[in-house]
Amino acid sequence: MREILVVSVGIGVLGIPLAHAGQQSSTDAPASHGETAGNREFFEFHSGFWINLHHFLYLQAVLAAPDARKDAAIAAQRAIPNPAMTDDQRTAWNKACAYYRQFGNKDALRDRTLITANYELSDAGNSNSLQDPQLPPEMVDALHAGAPVYRALYWTEQDRVNRHWIARASALVNRYGDALSHRLALVYRKRWPVEKIPVEVVSYANWAGAYTTTHSTLITVSSLDSSGEGDAALEVLFHEASHAMIDDVQEAISKQCGATGVTLNPPTLWHAVLFYTAGALVKEVIPGYVPVAEAIGLWRRAWPMYIGALEKDWQPYIDGKRSFDSAVAGLVQDAAPSKR
Repeated sequence: MREILVVSVGIGVLGIPLAHAGQQSSTDAPASHGETAGNREFFEFHSGFWINLHHFLYLQAVLAAPDARKDAAIAAQRAIPNPAMTDDQRTAWNKACAYYRQFGNKDALRDRTLITANYELSDAGNSNSLQDPQLPPEMVDALHAGAPVYRALYWTEQDRVNRHWIARASALVNRYGDALSHRLALVYRKRWPVEKIPVEVVSYANWAGAYTTTHSTLITVSSLDSSGEGDAALEVLFHEASHAMIDDVQEAISKQCGATGVTLNPPTLWHAVLFYTAGALVKEVIPGYVPVAEAIGLWRRAWPMYIGALEKDWQPYIDGKRSFDSAVAGLVQDAAPSKR
């Protein structure tokens, strides 16, 4: 049975009903960030045994794969104690790791088997065994082989670390969730999801530290990734939730590119918008906060071609000083390769 670690979020400062969250001002720009979304519960946090075992075995595979993205994996492994195993434990653990080795260079967000496993093992929670999940029989055998070893040597400490992260993140959501959910709904012109978004907290998620699958929105986040420490946990959560809300922005950028003959390089302006928006909105509610993309040098490393356009065209939209359509048009124009 799954154990749910969930925190209720109280009524915001102004207590504005949720019905207003998807509406726009007369200029089609977001309203003041002083407004809030009302009485809501936003996330449902879990620290589940089976999904943590799955991601821990995935971590071993990533570490063993010569061509995998290893930075986050190495950092996570360094933070996890490495107790000695008996011969029987080592045999069982090696069997589990041998099956998972095929996933070492696979992205948990894109590989069909890993995506299915995340949903299935999220549902399994902390049950004593896996009961007929929709998983390859070989994966089930590997998980059952590794489970006694993981439970004896790793799980207690990893669950403790997960719960510590959840407690910190929950306190932040309690304080700022109303304002952030309302602002995101306005910026993206989408209602915040009616149902609480499940968040699976694991030691290692993937190379990025967190990811979201949107067939049925499910966030998976690492409790050990440095980019999600402290106040950044708040941004990580609302960044990941934004993946279920940003499709109108993606479509608008795509249509604007088609209408103007612009080919973006790289074609991920929408994701840069998502990073920028989540960071900017958390900075609104926590003065002095340094957004994740800035803190880890993402603008310099990945999107130096887009940060100028975001500051010039998208920030005024966030501030309620520019319409959505005008902001998207400006973004595409200023992000076009010929404008750089």
